[in-house]
Amino acid sequence: MKNIHSISSGLNVDELEDFNRLHDRLNRESLVEISKAETIRIAIKTSLKYFDIVNQIESHIQRLESLYSNLIYLTQETQQELDDLVRLKEVMIKNR
Repeated sequence: MKNIHSISSGLNVDELEDFNRLHDRLNRESLVEISKAETIRIAIKTSLKYFDIVNQIESHIQRLESLYSNLIYLTQETQQELDDLVRLKEVMIKNR
């Protein structure tokens, strides 16, 4: 702020008005740029959270697919064992 006052102190009235308009314009443009930067920062942060959530969902889906595959395998194994037990029972009944 000191630099602005030292610059403006050597100006005549018209130059001072021009200087003040320019200073105000730069402040407004700076606020617009800061606002744009903040919007971009928020968008990036939101996107990163979104991608993190998507990755977590994909990881859970892969885990569920693996569990489902294991369940199918165990069901087939259990069915095979049940079939073997039924055959064994039939053989035992025949051999009585």
